[in-house]
Amino acid sequence: QIRVLNFTTLLYTIKFEEDIAPSKPDDQAMPGEVDAADTALMIQVLERLLSDDSFLDNEIKKEIKQYDNDGDYKIDRDEFRQMLNSYLGTISEDESSELFDDLDKDQSGFIEITELKKVLRSQITVELERLKTEYGF
Repeated sequence: QIRVLNFTTLLYTIKFEEDIAPSKPDDQAMPGEVDAADTALMIQVLERLLSDDSFLDNEIKKEIKQYDNDGDYKIDRDEFRQMLNSYLGTISEDESSELFDDLDKDQSGFIEITELKKVLRSQITVELERLKTEYGF
């Protein structure tokens, strides 16, 4: 069974805009723990990604740009595998290919921003609900 790419992994590596401040260094959470302030910040960012289409587009473009060798804002199979390996460690070519095919809904041979955005929105919604439930927000 293929490992399903959890786009929330991708989300937490995105460098968010400067107007969303990082948590304060005096937070009392132990290393590796997430405190209420961090959770509130994650919820704020996820809600903004869902509500602000241009913000989501810009964040996706920033991430794609790192792997988009030809600058067309489309990810081909090789670029996709490189992206997966950087986020998830080494995965097999079969796993990468199967996941690519799942995401490439129009079978163009590229994963485009609109295709990524649909999957990402779904993952954001799931993660947002999980955080709100788990932390009582």
